[in-house]
Amino acid sequence: MNQRYLQLDVMRVLALFIIVILVHLPFFIKYILSNASDLVSVVRSPLIVDIGQYLAFFGLSIFVFLSGYVNTMRYPELNSFHTMRVYLQKRVLKIYPQFWVALLLSYVFFTCIGVVYHVEFGYIDIVINSLGANVLLNSNTFIPFWFVGFILLAYITYILITYRHKNIEDLLIRATFIFLIFVALNVFFGMISNELFIYYWIFIAGVVAHITGFFHIHNILTKSTVICAALLCIIVSLFTKPDFQNILRYNDPILASQSAFSIVYLAVFGTLICILTFWLSNCLVENLLSKYDSILKDNLFLGKGANFASLKLDQRIVKLSNHSYTIYLFHILVFSILSEILKSVNIPSIYKVGILTIGGIILVYYMSAVIDRWLTFCIKLSSLHKPPAHDGICQVDQPGK
Repeated sequence: MNQRYLQLDVMRVLALFIIVILVHLPFFIKYILSNASDLVSVVRSPLIVDIGQYLAFFGLSIFVFLSGYVNTMRYPELNSFHTMRVYLQKRVLKIYPQFWVALLLSYVFFTCIGVVYHVEFGYIDIVINSLGANVLLNSNTFIPFWFVGFILLAYITYILITYRHKNIEDLLIRATFIFLIFVALNVFFGMISNELFIYYWIFIAGVVAHITGFFHIHNILTKSTVICAALLCIIVSLFTKPDFQNILRYNDPILASQSAFSIVYLAVFGTLICILTFWLSNCLVENLLSKYDSILKDNLFLGKGANFASLKLDQRIVKLSNHSYTIYLFHILVFSILSEILKSVNIPSIYKVGILTIGGIILVYYMSAVIDRWLTFCIKLSSLHKPPAHDGICQVDQPGK
């Protein structure tokens, strides 16, 4: 197992833990323990909103940064229309199948049945979301699905900024120009969802980090600077509260300047969080994981016939990382259905919390694994009827997406 790539898997698993366990699961626990009739009244709790917004920002920043970093690692050169077409085709096959299944089930349970909370979702919204254009057209969507629309725009942006680019400066100039186009679309036509302006530059930071080989720099001054800057951002966050729901405001010069500061601040803060998470993952890979595996192999209680390969922690992390996208898409749906069932059952609260937490997590993982396996099989089966072709793209053996 290549430790460089395992570090990225550890980062992805940490981001998944933050989003699923620390951000969303507490909402459902509070829902089943309260007298609330729907989840919306629980989510509106001020303290939960403040803490949840920052935790969600941290987790999603890691996901977005990794998308830019791994994307550049796997597809370093897109110098022809053929390679761009193949690149988009592979990205679409990675994104749409799971998304369409999750979108269909979410529509049935949240819009038609109204499990936990009711979401008004018209036929136009279904079409827009099915195309992955929800962020571009600023359309109504279910909670986790904005990420799909964002990442599709990010992939298109990646093509535009890296196609025969000369250097980093050229790449950043193109990225800035595209960002200004997104701003203009929002100002004049009401297009482009709010989330793009929060995470756009974090995606670009992931691209730049790989091109410059930032994570290969072993400099005490660099690490000290990053840590100090991250602490400064944390201090700033205690006195300023970015409006995550409406970050782009341009009604007057003061609001516009506040929006510009928030966008720059969140981009820097999110990138610093990702760098620190990488160093933490590096520490886990180099120290804890190797020690954990050696302890497993020395454990006499496992018996002589034990399959030690199946017990390796790094393999579990890779598997969890491989399913992270599907888990992200389906975890709210699973938690919602399970919460609705538990709320109507007359058992002690501690049992409800235990079933929701342990049972929900296990159910989400295995459901995601089955969906991924089934969709992969369907895609491979359909590709058997097509002749193999060289795509001209440099491939890297990298676990996960």
